[in-house]
Amino acid sequence: MKEDGSESSRDVLPGDSVSLESVHRTIVGILADMVRDWDVPGHTEITGATRLVDDLGCSSIDIISLVVAIEEAYGTRKLGFAELLIREGQYVSDLEIAELARFVAGKLQTTGALSPRPIGRI
Repeated sequence: MKEDGSESSRDVLPGDSVSLESVHRTIVGILADMVRDWDVPGHTEITGATRLVDDLGCSSIDIISLVVAIEEAYGTRKLGFAELLIREGQYVSDLEIAELARFVAGKLQTTGALSPRPIGRI
């Protein structure tokens, strides 16, 4: 929740079901908060096709911060992001938000972490 009492784009509502759509909304909210003060030329809306590196200019530390924020949002550190971020022994060069959301939703369903928890701003 923001200081003015309104909900932050990162607040996850308790009991929100883990669906691809809810995970996508959560990730977009986290990213919106992260990039709010960045100067991202020509990019105003974060969509499923938005790429972390090419479109938002995320560095490796930004991606780590995003992973930690996602894990905190769902109260688990067992999502196995290495499966997504490393392929054939190499780090992936970029990810679309939709790809990230599909991965997280799939992992949440298989790990049994079915309800996101409310989080504050980082």
